[in-house]
Amino acid sequence: MAYQWIIKGDLDFGVDIEIDGTPVSQSGYQATLMGDNILVTPALGKRLKVYRVTYTVASNITGEVQIKINTTVKSRVMNPQLGGMYGFNLTPNFILGNINESLIINLPAAVTVDVDVCTEEV
Repeated sequence: MAYQWIIKGDLDFGVDIEIDGTPVSQSGYQATLMGDNILVTPALGKRLKVYRVTYTVASNITGEVQIKINTTVKSRVMNPQLGGMYGFNLTPNFILGNINESLIINLPAAVTVDVDVCTEEV
């Protein structure tokens, strides 16, 4: 299970990351649907290395927000609140998904969630 952390307040930063000389993809997404929202899908026959997933919510959420690779829950937060930052950062380590498995955020309600991810396709 990944370590989870919460940051209260404003945080504005940007970085260019290379892990062992290999460039990794940093992307932002907006999830809005109740249930599974696919964030990243690897190319056919590839896997994802997930280094970091962070997210903020547009309003308080009642229930559990889950970060998953396919159906396996890797991180969960109960009742995330507006103003908090949630997720995990394993850099330089990572979570390795299986072949053709997507990175997903599962929401208990239809609410806007801004998600930033750092992944590598292998």
